[in-house]
Formats: sequence, C-alpha cells, structure tokens
Amino acid sequence: MKKTTTLILLGILTSSVILPSYVSAASIDTQVTSINSQIDSGNSDSSNIGDTDNRSSTENINGLENTNSTNNKENKQSITGSDFSMILGDKKPTVSDFKASATDKDGNPLDVTADFSQVDFSKAGIYDVVLNTTDGQSKTVKLTIKENNDKKVTPNILSKTEDTKINNDKITKDESISSIDSEDINEWMPDKNVQKIVMETLGLQQPSQITKNLVTQLKSFEANNNSFTSFDGLQYAKNLQSFSLTNCKLPNQFQLSFFSENNPMLTLLRLNNCDLTSDNLKGDITFHYITTLDLSNNKITGEISDFTQIIDLMGGDESFDISNNLLSGGLPINFPDGIPGVVAKDSTIKEDSEWFPQDNFISAQDLLGNNVSFNNIIVSGEVNTKVPGIYKVTYTQNYNNSWKNYNSITVNVNVTSSKTINGSDFIMTLGDKEPTVSDFK
Repeated sequence: MKKTTTLILLGILTSSVILPSYVSAASIDTQVTSINSQIDSGNSDSSNIGDTDNRSSTENINGLENTNSTNNKENKQSITGSDFSMILGDKKPTVSDFKASATDKDGNPLDVTADFSQVDFSKAGIYDVVLNTTDGQSKTVKLTIKENNDKKVTPNILSKTEDTKINNDKITKDESISSIDSEDINEWMPDKNVQKIVMETLGLQQPSQITKNLVTQLKSFEANNNSFTSFDGLQYAKNLQSFSLTNCKLPNQFQLSFFSENNPMLTLLRLNNCDLTSDNLKGDITFHYITTLDLSNNKITGEISDFTQIIDLMGGDESFDISNNLLSGGLPINFPDGIPGVVAKDSTIKEDSEWFPQDNFISAQDLLGNNVSFNNIIVSGEVNTKVPGIYKVTYTQNYNNSWKNYNSITVNVNVTSSKTINGSDFIMTLGDKEPTVSDFK
C-alpha cells in the first residue's frame, strides 16, 4: 500500500462519522496505529502494512470511505441572475447585464449562456430570458424593453448662422423620439467630410449626434477645397436652400439630378471649379426655386441652350453664371413663365367608358420653344376602365439635348363606378321576423 493511501485513510478517520454496526472502532484504531508505526519505522514494504489478520477491517474501512463520499459530500451547484431593463434600439444585452453566475457540484465556476429566443428586440415589452449552464442548470429572468420616450435625449443644437439656426424648443416630443436612430451614421452618411459639414452647420459636437430627422432641418451646405466620395445622407435634407461647393472634388458618377430629385427647395446652387462635365448633367435636373446658379469654371460641353431647362424655371432677377466652360451656341430661349416641358391633367371617367392616353395630354415644348406633338411623348402606366379606381399615368418628354435631359409629369385617372344603388328606410314591429334586403327596396 502506498503512502498516499495511508493519508487518505487518516483523513477519513479524523472526520466525524457514525460507524456501521459491523465496523469495530477498536479494530480501526488498531489498524491505523499499526500503519502509522510502520511508516514511522521507514518500512516501505507494502506486504507488511495491514496483514491478512486485519484484511477484513481494511475492507470495512474502504467500504466506509465509499459510503461517506457518496452520501455525505455537499453538492455546491448554483446559478444566479437578475432581471434587466433596456431601451428599444439599444444594443443587445449580454449575460453580464443579467449579473449571471454559476458553480458546479464541486463549487467551481461555470460559464453561463443566455437564450433570447423568446425576445422580440423590435418591440417594447417584458420577455423571458433563460440562463443556462453546461451541467444542465437553468434560471429564467425578465428582460424589459422600454419605449424610446423613456430615454431622455436633448440634442446639443447650437446656432451657427442665422440661416442655419435650429432652436431646441422647435423639436417636438415626437421628433425627439424619431431622432433616436439605431442606424450607424457611417451606413447612411458614409462621407466623413459631409458628416463634418453637417455636424458643424447644425451646431453638433460629434457626427454620432446626426440623425435623419435633424438633417431635414439643414438649410445650407457649404464647402471649399474639399474632396467628396458620396453625398448620400443629403437626400434627407428636404429643406436645404443653399448648396455651394468651390474648388471641390466631386464623387465618381456624380449626377446633379440627385439634388433636383431630393432637395426641391434649393434657391442657391453653386458648383464652381469642381471639374463638372456634361456627364454629370444627365436626367431631370429641373429646379423650381433657383435664384442663384453658378456652374462656372468647369468642363461642361454642349449648347448653351441646354441650360434652358434649368434657368427658365427661375424667377426674374436671377444670378446665372456658366462662364469658363466649353459651351457653344447662342443665348438660351427665354420663357417668361418658365419652360413648360410636358403638361398634362387629371381626369375622371365612368366605368366601361373609353380612355386614350392623349385625353390627359395638354402640350409640350422643346428647349427652343417649339411645340412637341403627343407622338413624341412617352406614356407609362395603365388604365383599366372596367375596374373602378384611381390610376396613375406618367408622361415623359425627352429633350434630346447634349445632356439627355427630360421632363415628366404624373396625373391621376379616376375611374368611377357606373352602377347606382338605391334603398329606403324600413320600419318593423318588435317580434317580427328579421327583414330582408327586399324590405329596404
């Protein structure tokens, strides 16, 4: 028998235990005394430790050891955790947020995982989260997701200039809620220079404070000697009135129509010395409120009359500068009321009546003021006169100029039902049979 076995036996014997009736306390004492005396004498021959006369006592001791280990050892398994609250739109909580911890049967720490399968992170509410361990323990805790209006957000908005002043008292409660945007600013406004200009113009302290809701309040955007890779994010600036770039590098594939489509309130548009070319001027670039247009010192080719679509929708005292480009031709044709482009009207017709696209077409003119016939207009959209409803029809006029510009208008064709329905009031006595449709004539 090895020395380590002797130490285990001594450890058992020093424990406070109740001996079974078939184990003699005296025999145990005798056995231990004999073992210890042999150890003290330096006798390492295991054959002399515990002879055959004491074998039954040794077997009883081993039996006692097994009984004690199985029946009396404390189970230290445990798992703890606390409920947790978050705001709708916050990042997903982790196990540590629930203050979770666990131990195995020997008291050693265990890893805890959280099961969020019953949680809908897109909706406010109270959900069950199950904490689990590898040895089968589990505990259910509560996750409370609160509405955004429980989260107090006061944007640090300072006025930069009188034109871009934004007052905190103009931001309503609903706007404050909608301004909490879970989207990363770098996803919907990726250009760092755009972020910086918007941040400074709105009087914010850092780009992360920019939200789509706040961008709608942007009145001006001005840059000098900057380089841009994208103007994404400015499509939310629906109230933008002034856009001015001087000595700037434009994004690849830039189209001026981006601002025509997304920033309808522009009154000043300046792209001075920005390497603007005719390739950047395709599509519908009609601006209805422009009073200052500066596209000077660029590389625009084509005819001066190509600008008619833009400038003739301006008022009367406009500032218009297209100098130092590569244009040819005379001055643009001047339309006192602005170039009409294509003009069409809404209409209402009866079910099953005839309808033709030219019924809603009024007129069209090219960039030189010549009338354009309906045959040169592109019509898209369908009208089913057999089914009542409101149908949208779009009329598009291609100008066939150097920049391939166009103008379009969408109208409504309302098909109304030709059928009529009549009916009369009906009086019955309590207890009479239920009336039928024919009773109401």
